[in-house]
Amino acid sequence: MNTGGTTRRRLLAATTLVLVVPLALSACTGGSDKGTTTGPQAGDGPLAAAQQKLLDTSGVDLTLTASKLPRGVDGVRRLSGTLTAAPAFKGKVGVRVNDLTATLPMVAVDGAVYAQLPFTDSYAEIDPAAYGAPDPAELLDPEHGLAGWLGETQGPQKSDDGKVVTGTIPGQVVAGAVPSAAAGGTFQAEWHLDGDGLLEDATITGPFYGKAKDVTYALDLGEYDLSPDITDPTQK
Repeated sequence: MNTGGTTRRRLLAATTLVLVVPLALSACTGGSDKGTTTGPQAGDGPLAAAQQKLLDTSGVDLTLTASKLPRGVDGVRRLSGTLTAAPAFKGKVGVRVNDLTATLPMVAVDGAVYAQLPFTDSYAEIDPAAYGAPDPAELLDPEHGLAGWLGETQGPQKSDDGKVVTGTIPGQVVAGAVPSAAAGGTFQAEWHLDGDGLLEDATITGPFYGKAKDVTYALDLGEYDLSPDITDPTQK
């Protein structure tokens, strides 16, 4: 019995159904609302400085990893790649779809998201919100992305050396980049800054998937000031 072939076919069928079909539906309905955000806030302190450095960078390497997804939730297990200020993204996104897992090469540019579906060698445009994922490029958007989250951190408490800052982020701010996040919820954030005041890593916990159990994502940022040329992978 060719169980490997059966598993591959199930994964491809499930992923294609969840990723591609909602794209056609969104084209008919005008897409889903991203949510609103009040945008980055000016201010003093280590978070304001880290926010400005994110706003100033041309690009940065990023890895985002979930501690554990709630049972029955389709979503992002891991995202890694390079973000640019275009905004654009190129990397890989690990997802869980219908209790099956896959890691998809992904490119986001010019407001569109493209993924290479399992067992294919070409990219297709997808709707990332269909499986609880953000448009990865939005994570470096000045308003919806990490800079906005830093600027909207409420009640910040910093360590004696100023390198660790904790606080909360309003759900509507997170929902600006992550469509599945509960806009009425609250997210707990712990930001870690390096010796130069750059955001180095963080943990963010909250209702990333609506009413499902809270999820913790660990965020790691690598090299800053990158300038890769990210283009539509379907245009060659």
